Amino acid sequence: MDGNGIRIRFNHTDKTATITKKLDRSSRSFDSDEYKIISRLRKDYPSYRITYRQTNKNKQTHKGLTFDFMEMYISAQPDKERERLFAEYNAIQRDYKAREEKQNRKEAERGLDNTEHNKKIFMLRRYTQTKAWFVKTFKKYYNTPEYQLIIDSMREEEKDNEAPPQEPIKIIKDTVKPQQMPSTANKDDESKLPQEPSDTSKDDDKPQATPTTANKDIKKKQS
Repeated sequence: MDGNGIRIRFNHTDKTATITKKLDRSSRSFDSDEYKIISRLRKDYPSYRITYRQTNKNKQTHKGLTFDFMEMYISAQPDKERERLFAEYNAIQRDYKAREEKQNRKEAERGLDNTEHNKKIFMLRRYTQTKAWFVKTFKKYYNTPEYQLIIDSMREEEKDNEAPPQEPIKIIKDTVKPQQMPSTANKDDESKLPQEPSDTSKDDDKPQATPTTANKDIKKKQS
């Protein structure tokens, strides 16, 4: 291992040098520290074969190991063990809360207010220490009946706290019907259309009819 924390394992019997895939990816950048390490490795051990370190896919990652879960698991232990376990658990919580308050007082004396920042930092430290204690105390906790009971209980509680599904909101779009224009092809509707004024000037130019002889006789008798 060098000063950067890069570890290379040699097997001189098989003539192999085992590196991580992260080191291999970083070495592809020219002039990087990892590139120089791999170049030196190939130069010093030209006959060695470079292999990659295999990760354990079955490694327990302790996913879901929250404060609530740890407290529920401790509560499920026998009465004699429960009191002792809670005493150790609470001692870690008090210790890191006291460290957080001490840090806040020191910074307050210098006129600084990093309360929210310190809260997040010490929460992470407190969880890391509590998790390490829990895993060390209960090495195979995930293979016990209590583990499955707590997981099922937490899942049921999550379902109960879920909000009921809401019906989707229906969006009604206003549709405007296009106005229908009167069709000139329909003869019945032609009368409704405005008519052009008739030209009567032509009738005035025509000669008027003269009175007939019968009309003359009528006038004579009347006189």
